[in-house]
Amino acid sequence: MSWFPLRRLTLRGRLVLIVVAIIAPLTGLAFARQLERRTFEIRRLEEQARARVVQVALALGSQFDDTRILLDALSRLIDLDQPRAAVDGRLAQLIVAATPRYADLWISDTRGQRIGSAARQPNARVGSIADRRYFQDALRLQRFTVGDVLESRTTPGRLILSFAAPILDPTTGAVRALVGATWFADSLDRILGVDRLPPGSVVTLVDSTGRVQYRSLDRREWIGRSLAGTEGFASNRAIPSGVDTTLSADGTRRMVAFETLAGSQWIVYVGIPISETLDVVRRQFRQDLAVTIAAALVLLLVGNLLVNQVVTPVESLTRDAMAIAAGDTGRRSATAGPGEIGSLAHAFNAMADRVEERSRALEDSASRYRFLFDSNPVPVFGWDLATQRILIANQASATTFGRDRDALVGMDVTQLLPPGEGARFIERMRTGTGEARDDGYWSFVTADGRVVEGQVLSAPYHQAAGAAVLHVVVDVTARRAAERALDESREEERHRQRLESLGSFAAGIAHDFNNYLASIVGFAGLLRERFGADAEAASDIEQILGAAKRAADLTRQILVFSRRQVNAPTPQNVGLVIKALRPMVSRLLGEQVHVATYIGDHGVWTMIDPSQLEQAVMNLATNARDAMPGGGRFTLSTRVTTEGPGGNDDAERGTGRWVVLDAVDTGPGIPEAIRDRVFDPFFTTKARGSGTGLGLAVVFGVVRQVGGSVRIMDTSGGAHLALYFPVTVGGDVRGESDGDGAGVRGGTEHVLLVEDEGSVRTALERMLSSVGYRVTTASNAAEAIAAVARSETPIQLLLTDLEMPGANGRELAETLRASHPGLRVLYTSGYSDDDTVMTQGLAFLPKPATREAVLRAVRDILDASSGHHDHAGRTR
Repeated sequence: MSWFPLRRLTLRGRLVLIVVAIIAPLTGLAFARQLERRTFEIRRLEEQARARVVQVALALGSQFDDTRILLDALSRLIDLDQPRAAVDGRLAQLIVAATPRYADLWISDTRGQRIGSAARQPNARVGSIADRRYFQDALRLQRFTVGDVLESRTTPGRLILSFAAPILDPTTGAVRALVGATWFADSLDRILGVDRLPPGSVVTLVDSTGRVQYRSLDRREWIGRSLAGTEGFASNRAIPSGVDTTLSADGTRRMVAFETLAGSQWIVYVGIPISETLDVVRRQFRQDLAVTIAAALVLLLVGNLLVNQVVTPVESLTRDAMAIAAGDTGRRSATAGPGEIGSLAHAFNAMADRVEERSRALEDSASRYRFLFDSNPVPVFGWDLATQRILIANQASATTFGRDRDALVGMDVTQLLPPGEGARFIERMRTGTGEARDDGYWSFVTADGRVVEGQVLSAPYHQAAGAAVLHVVVDVTARRAAERALDESREEERHRQRLESLGSFAAGIAHDFNNYLASIVGFAGLLRERFGADAEAASDIEQILGAAKRAADLTRQILVFSRRQVNAPTPQNVGLVIKALRPMVSRLLGEQVHVATYIGDHGVWTMIDPSQLEQAVMNLATNARDAMPGGGRFTLSTRVTTEGPGGNDDAERGTGRWVVLDAVDTGPGIPEAIRDRVFDPFFTTKARGSGTGLGLAVVFGVVRQVGGSVRIMDTSGGAHLALYFPVTVGGDVRGESDGDGAGVRGGTEHVLLVEDEGSVRTALERMLSSVGYRVTTASNAAEAIAAVARSETPIQLLLTDLEMPGANGRELAETLRASHPGLRVLYTSGYSDDDTVMTQGLAFLPKPATREAVLRAVRDILDASSGHHDHAGRTR
């Protein structure tokens, strides 16, 4: 064996080996500490550099902002019609005198000639600044600009940094002159706190074009150099801030952090040398290594002294122990003396005495064990791990497994388990932890074929022939059957509760989301009204409205799934809706899928929210596309029948007339095994992460909500879904328009607007006010009641959100109508749990609504005669 040479080592040799074993991990620990400290110090330096660059960026940005604010104030104070500009005044001179960094405050005309100055050197002559980039940018962009660091024309040898801001004509908006400020560039040392940085640190400023505007070291060499096109500058432009270790041009390795200044897009670099940090780490490593070597030498010296005192008596005790191990139980040690060795010899002799006593006790224990094992009423048996043969078994095992005890002993243990379970049982027992454990529930087969479920408790034990395992089997057949029945019942209840909770959660999200969308749609409509003549702005606004409409459609899916949507059904011709949707369906399915429509002129209508019908069709198309990844054919057709859905939905078998929408694809079809589950929320056959499974659940919810049904039709290939809608009498297709509101009349009536969401309230108020209505706003029912009490003119219409903190919209309407019987009411909400809105047809405007929809709904209610409104505000 590999350990044989180790057993032949003397105590001294082993002592040396121990010392080496101690030195090795301590040395490794020293190296690990060095790496850990190095990592810590580098991280600390990185954090220091990041903090420094943020401080520098904030300081410089603050000074830039101060200069911008100063120039903005001067541009407003300067009166160009006066003989001398305000910048020659006492205030500007005081600013220059009190602020060391300012070399001058000046104004110039649009040709670059100065017409006023508060310079520290008033007699200095300054040429035209028309060639300066900051002058050209301020003139062209009409905003505050920052120039380059350049050598001063008035003070040779000094570098300056200039700023400029336009003075605009208040009538035409044209630039009449420019007001500017000039810094001494060396003041940047104080602003950037260069003296507070560690020795060898460097601060660099680079403008948005990559030009170096300032560097605390070698500034004459660096200022004006362009970094544009270099890899580092390009990557830094992609992110606003960062930190990295860099070898500087002077050969010094520094931790360099950078930060982008807000507004000017300049980049500030702060580099701190890392050499001092690494020197500290190296010194600590040398100290740790010296301590390790010293400890090893001391251990060797002390250990050698101890060995000399211990070796002889230990060797004597070893010989005595080997004699007892060989069977000489009467052998005792003659070693004596004070100290631990004498105590050890005494303990050795006492141990020998106990061995004799325990040998006799062991025989008695074996006899008691056999009695307990045989009389135990619970099955207990053991088997050999190598041969799989049962070695021992008590009478209870024979009774439970329906076999003779003598036949049970020697049987292969896998014969007690069902076919296919034996190998798994053996593998489970061979991969044990070596300790007693609960191995869970297993099934056993009796001699007459019955199945017994048992909880198996296992414990390893050793015998002369090798390793074995002992099992105690508790019969839990009846208990497990009861548990399974209880689990099935609980799982059904949990499933029901999950769906209910998910519906409530989804409806809550949709309510808040619809409020946000209402605000977006409202303000976008106002923008379209304001900028309708601007083609580019109108196009952008249409993009916003389109995105909001798609978001609203998604919200409707969630509300349909949760069955909480307050929809606005109107008579719809299903065929006309399908015709209008065909281009969108074709784009959704792509060029590989051919879309065909067969729409008959049936002249029949069904009551449904058109957006919900469109959503159902788009979900059917999406399912068809996923079912035909290689291409195929998707067909939509309509028909009228007097035969109800029947089929798999007998509970909804109807009478009368139905308009049927047939959706057929040429995909693989719907397997019979999953047809009962395809309408379950979140059931999907797609791979994980490829879909939510809401598609057909939404379709089912839409159709059910209008009293219809969905039927899966038998077909030889592909999938065929038939959507049955009950036929209603008359109507025309009129959906919500996305136009600009042209043709919608306003009015002068007094409208009380109650909305708890501030942005939605503001948008609605501006919509109504823009067409002449007098609007009073409130954020809750209490404010609304107080507003009515204060109003000197009667209120003709209450426009209120249904869901609000405190009293809801219906409660508010009932309170106000008690004192104002003629008050008309228009409700609005993203969704509502109020069954009255769902079932009694109250005047309702769903969120989000376009400006045209809001104005039309308000005008329709106000134009209706009072005799056509009941007490609840419904429009008949």
